[in-house]
Amino acid sequence: MIRYLLVFAIIPFFICSAKQVSAQPNQVEIIDESQGLSDNRIHSFFKDRQGYIWIGTANGLNRYDGRSFRIYSPANKMDYLSSEFINSITEDSKGNLWIATRGGLNILDARRDSVTIYKPGSNSASQDATVIPSAWIWDVDIAGDGSVWLAPDARDLASFDPVTKTFSYYPWMKFAREQVPQRSNPYFSIRKIIPKSDTEWWLGTNVGLYSFNRATEQFTYYGGENGGDVWLLEYDASAGRVYFAQEAGNLYSFSVPENKIRVWTKNQLNVLAASGFADASLAGGFLIPMKQTILRFSEGEEDPDVILLNNVFEDADQFNNATQIFTDDQHIRWIGTDNGILKLDPKLNLFHFVRAHPDRSEWRINSVFYDRVSGNYFMASPFTNSLIIVNSKTNRREELSQIGGVPLLDCAAINECDETWLWILCRGNVFRYHRQTGGFSRFPIPESARHFLFVEMIQDAENNLWFATTDGGLLVYLDQEKRWWKPSAADHFYDREVTALCSDPQRAAVWIGTYDFGLFRYDLVKDTFAYYDSQPRDEHQLHSSLIFDLAKDRNGNIWVATNSGGLSRFTYGNETKPFWNYNLTSGLPENTILAVQCDEKNRLWLLTYKSLTCMSDTGKVIRKYPFDPGFGNSDFGVLTSMTPDGEILIPVKNGFIQFHPDRLEPEPYSFPVVIRNILVNGNEIDWDGEREFAFPYHQNNIEISFSALNYSRPAEISFEYKLEGADADWNDAGGLTSLKFPNLNHGEYKLLLRARDGEGFVSSNMASFSFCILPPIWQTPWFIALIVVFTGGLLYALYRYRLNKIIELQQVRNKIAADLHDDIGSTLSSIRMYSEMVKAQIPDSSVANQLLDKISSNARESVESMSDIVWMINPKNDRFVNLLNRMESYATEMCSGKNIELDFQKTPEADGLHIPMEARKNIYLIFKEAVNNAVKYSGANQLKIVVEQTDHRMKMEVTDNGNGFDVSKIRKGNGLENMIQRARSIRGDVKIDSAFNAGTRITFSSAIP
Repeated sequence: MIRYLLVFAIIPFFICSAKQVSAQPNQVEIIDESQGLSDNRIHSFFKDRQGYIWIGTANGLNRYDGRSFRIYSPANKMDYLSSEFINSITEDSKGNLWIATRGGLNILDARRDSVTIYKPGSNSASQDATVIPSAWIWDVDIAGDGSVWLAPDARDLASFDPVTKTFSYYPWMKFAREQVPQRSNPYFSIRKIIPKSDTEWWLGTNVGLYSFNRATEQFTYYGGENGGDVWLLEYDASAGRVYFAQEAGNLYSFSVPENKIRVWTKNQLNVLAASGFADASLAGGFLIPMKQTILRFSEGEEDPDVILLNNVFEDADQFNNATQIFTDDQHIRWIGTDNGILKLDPKLNLFHFVRAHPDRSEWRINSVFYDRVSGNYFMASPFTNSLIIVNSKTNRREELSQIGGVPLLDCAAINECDETWLWILCRGNVFRYHRQTGGFSRFPIPESARHFLFVEMIQDAENNLWFATTDGGLLVYLDQEKRWWKPSAADHFYDREVTALCSDPQRAAVWIGTYDFGLFRYDLVKDTFAYYDSQPRDEHQLHSSLIFDLAKDRNGNIWVATNSGGLSRFTYGNETKPFWNYNLTSGLPENTILAVQCDEKNRLWLLTYKSLTCMSDTGKVIRKYPFDPGFGNSDFGVLTSMTPDGEILIPVKNGFIQFHPDRLEPEPYSFPVVIRNILVNGNEIDWDGEREFAFPYHQNNIEISFSALNYSRPAEISFEYKLEGADADWNDAGGLTSLKFPNLNHGEYKLLLRARDGEGFVSSNMASFSFCILPPIWQTPWFIALIVVFTGGLLYALYRYRLNKIIELQQVRNKIAADLHDDIGSTLSSIRMYSEMVKAQIPDSSVANQLLDKISSNARESVESMSDIVWMINPKNDRFVNLLNRMESYATEMCSGKNIELDFQKTPEADGLHIPMEARKNIYLIFKEAVNNAVKYSGANQLKIVVEQTDHRMKMEVTDNGNGFDVSKIRKGNGLENMIQRARSIRGDVKIDSAFNAGTRITFSSAIP
C-alpha cells in the first residue's frame, strides 16, 4: 500500500502540471456543430443495416460514419428533403429510410441519393386514401409485412401500403374523445408509435397511453391523459413495462403483467434525486432520459435510480436537456440533447467510477476499502477530515466527521486485519469498526503518539499490530504482552517516515518500507531487523531508498515500488542477488511507481503518474491504460485495495475507480467497411454498391472515399487496400479515408478495402469496387485485328505485285534467251559454217583464206559469247548449282585443249542457293577471265579451282603452277581491270597472289545477294 506521506508528495505535481485532468465519472465524446453536425438540437437516432448512424435534428438529417457527416436537408439541393425538422427515422426491408418530418413523409434511397416525398393535398382533412393526411408526421414505424404506420398530427392512426401507394385510417380520434370526454381542448394527436408485438403498437399521445391491435382493429386506453404532449415512449419488453414521459415532467409506466399504470410526478423525481446519488456510469438497467436527469430502472426494481445529467459528464453544464438515448450494438450510449450529443463508449469507460460526494467536491479521496460483510465502501478523505460510507446496493451515503465526539483529523486510511475489525487511521487516533455490529470504537494508543499521523497498519503471523506513521516511525502493539513497542536505532531500525508495511506470515516476517533509509525486514523468530539499502549500480540490489509501496505475490516474492528507482522484486533464497529490477528499459511508463497490487492471477497492477500498467510476475508488461483517455482520472489518492472477488479499487478525486482485471480485455466487435462515394475525373458516379463500371480510356483518374463503421475510438482505425490488376500485395493506408488512383492504364480492376480497430480486430467484410478502363480504339483487339488484316493484305498485294513483276521479267528473259539462241545464235553458226565452206574452195595462202579464218574465229567467239549470254539470261540457271556446273564445264573444256590437269572442288552447301542474273553474270565472267589467263599465259600443267560458300558468302580461288609474275610490275590490262570492276559491282573483292616460278592464285570473295 502507498502511504499517506505520498498525498503531500504528489500535491505539487498536480499543482504544477500543465494539464489538469478533472475527476469525472465518464469519458464522454461531445459531438456538435463544431464537428460538422447540422444542428445541436437532437430529435432521433437510427442505425441502418449498413452500419451508419442517422441523426435527426431540428435542422437536417445527418448520416454519421464516426468521422464525418453527410447532411440531407431542403437547403442541400443534391440531398433534398421536404423539411429540415426531422421527427423520426426507420428503415424498410430494401434499405430505404422512411423519414417523418414537419413537411411530409420522405423515403430516402441513400445509395442512389434519391428521395420520394409525400405531401398532403388541398383537402387532406378528409383523410383521402390517395393523399397523406398531414404535412406534420410525428412518428413512423414499419411492420413485418412492409406496411408503414404513421402518426400524422391531429389525425387518426394511418398506415401506408408501399405497393398500392394508398393510405388507410383507423378511428383513434373518435375513440380517444370517448375515453376522455372531460377534455375541453379539441386538439388530439398521436406523437409516438412503437411495436408491442407483431400485430400491436403502443401509441403515445397528448391524451395518454393507448395501444392498437391490428388484427382486431381495436384500441385500448391505459391512462395518463393529464400530462400534456408525450415526447418519449419506451418499451422494456423483457420487464413487460412501457414508459412514457410528458412535457409537464411526469413519467408514467404501465406494467403489462400487472395491468397497472404508475406515475412519477416531476416533484417526486426531484425528491428521489435529492435523497441519494446514483452511480453515474449509465451501466446496466433500462435508461429513460428525462431532460435534466436520466432514470435507470434496474431489473426487479420498481423505483428508478435518478442520475443527474451533469454527473454523467461533470464538465458539461450546457447539456441539461436530454430527450434521446440510443444504445447501439457496440453498447455505445448516444445521448441526444438540445446542445449536441454525448457519446459514452464503454471501451473508454473500462474503469467504473463511484462518487463520494453528491456535489462536485474537488477533494481527493486517499484510501478506499470494500467491506463484503456490510456491502459498504469506506473512503478516507484527509482533505475533508471525514470518513465516507457508500452502500454498494442502495447508493445511500453517510459521511462521518467524528467518532464518539473525536474528530477524524486527517483521516488517512482504512485497513483490514481480520474478519472482525476494520481500522480507520487518522492523525493522533486509531479507530475500529466492528464488521458484524456496525459499531465504531477508539483504539488506545500511547500518549506519545497523539501527534503522529497514522497511515498504514498490518497484523503479523503472531497477531501483533504494526502501525506506520509519517512522523513517528514504527509502532508495534505486541498482542501477547499487551504493550506497545517502538523500534529504534538500538533495534537497528532508523527511519521516522514509514510509508509501507507488508506481512509475510509464511516466512514469519514483516517488511517495512521507508521514505529515506530504504527497506527493512523483521524476522519474528530471530527478533532482528535486516536492512536493504539502495545500490543503483548493482542490477541485483535495490535501486532507490524512497519506498512508496510493498506487495507480496502468490509465489511469495516481495515487490517494492519506489520513487525514481522503478519496481524491484525480492526473491527468497538468493542473498547475494536478492533483487531483480524493472524500469523504463523494461517497458514501464516511468521509473516512479506509486502503488502495486497483485491480482488473483498473479498479475501486477502498477499505478504511476502516466498510466495504470499491467505486468506479469516475470516482469513482462502486458498492457498500459493511459489516464486520459480510457482511465478517465489521474488526480488520484494512492492507497489502492482489492475486494474479495478480485476487483481493484483506486481512490481518486471525489470517489474511487473500480475494475476487475479479467474484464478489461477488449471484446471483438464485427464492424463493416463501406465505400461512401466514387469520383471519376472529379465527377461523382451513381453507384449502388454492386454494379460494375466500364470507363473510357481518358476517364482513368479514380478517387474513392470510404469509412469503417466502428464508432468506438474511430481515430485509431487504420485501413489496408489492394487494387487487383495493379497490386500484388496489400498496401497500408493508415488513417486515410480516401484513395486516389491517377492515370490508370486500361485493364480490369477490383479495389478491396479492409480495416483494423485499435485492438487489432479486422473488419467483418472487405468493401470492394470492380471496374475497368477501356483501351483507346487503337488498342482494342478488333482494331488491332483490322490493322493486322489490312497490313497482311497490303503485304500480300505487294508480294503479288513483285511476284508478277518477277514472272514478267522471267518471261522476258526466257523470250530474249530463246530469240538469241534461235535467231542470232543460228545466224552466227551459219556464218561460221559458210566461211569454213568457202575456205575449203580456195588455196591456203590466199588473203581471202586468212580473212575467212578471222571471220570463222570471230563467229565462233560470238557464238560462245552468245551462248554465255543466253545461259545468263535464262531464269532456269538462277540456281547456284547451275553456275558451278557451267564453271566446271568451261574449265574442263579449256584445260583439256591444253593438256592441263584440272582439280575442281565445290562445297555441297552451295547447291541450294539462288543467285540473281546480274551477280551470276559477273561471277561467271570473273571466273572465265581467271581460267582463260591461266590456260593461255601461265604455262601451267595443273589448275586447281575451289568454290566455297558459308553464311551467304562465296569464295572462289583459281590457282595454277605456272611461271607466275611480279604483281607489282604488271600492267593492268582490260582483263584484270574488268575482273576488279565486276567484283565491285556485286560488292565483292578480287585478290591476285603471284611470284616468278611460283604460280598464280586469284581469289574472289563476295556476299551472295
